[in-house]
Amino acid sequence: MIENKYNIHSLLQILGSLRIVDQYGTVDVHDIIVDKIPVAWRYRVSSTDELLGALDRLRDGESVFLEPGTYYIDETLVVDRDHAGIVGGRDAVLVFNSSVGEAVRLEGYGSFLAGVSIRGNTSNGFGVVLAPKETGKPGYGQIVYGVDIRGFETGVRVLGSMNNMVLANNVSSEYGVSIDNSAQSLVTLNTIGATRQGVGVGVRTIYSQSVHIENNYIIGFQYMVVLESSYMVNVLYNNMSGGSVAPSAYILLRSAYGFTPQPPTTYSRVIGNTCHAPADLLPRRGIYEAVGDYNVIVDNIVDAVEKIVVTGENTVYNVW
Repeated sequence: MIENKYNIHSLLQILGSLRIVDQYGTVDVHDIIVDKIPVAWRYRVSSTDELLGALDRLRDGESVFLEPGTYYIDETLVVDRDHAGIVGGRDAVLVFNSSVGEAVRLEGYGSFLAGVSIRGNTSNGFGVVLAPKETGKPGYGQIVYGVDIRGFETGVRVLGSMNNMVLANNVSSEYGVSIDNSAQSLVTLNTIGATRQGVGVGVRTIYSQSVHIENNYIIGFQYMVVLESSYMVNVLYNNMSGGSVAPSAYILLRSAYGFTPQPPTTYSRVIGNTCHAPADLLPRRGIYEAVGDYNVIVDNIVDAVEKIVVTGENTVYNVW
């Protein structure tokens, strides 16, 4: 697994130059994230029992700092307080029992997981889940940054939430980042690698809108990025693929699978990505719009037999 070159301190500096642009306007990422990071932590813990106790007592605006060490955990860690979270270094390692379906669940508004390492004992389940706190209301503003995630089927899942950020993480899983029924998420500066070469998806969106997937290094998957029944400006920008196997396609735009016809992927922008494979491992298709329309697919560098396949009559495209 290639280590991500960004750390928590350099990340905050980098974020000052990032801006999200979509139909709602322009937002400075730095302003969003700095407002949600407490300047100090409420609890410092060095054992599993201390960690679980601190989470039980956690209040809005507080965080838990993990001292270096290994924490063996038999249950899901839930952060349901607003602007609260778990912070530590990579030498703070959370090891989850194979019976735990979700390792860390962020439910509070602006809740976060930062800097630690998490490990699963099974290929099933989720490493980090960003989800609503209340039924019928979306989650909002959760952040996962600088986390090393390995041993789960899906590294990070954003479920029914909006204005989330998945930043500068190392993820090794069959599905790197999955964004389901969510909006206005930013996935950037991550290194995402497949646990089994040629299997799974690096970043996947389904029934989601205004998802920005930018500046990621995605390695060894069957598909680098898949957009399923997603719409309204899902920006794929300046992502890079790699690996030692030929993918089925680098980027796939399609309808979600279901018992009835599902909506196509529409009004998405796929711009300036580098899709590379060795000459003897070229995929048949590079960027494949299987079921989509009104998309913009331009200025991508693609190594493939067919660099781009487009089905939508109103899709605009070119390829290098």
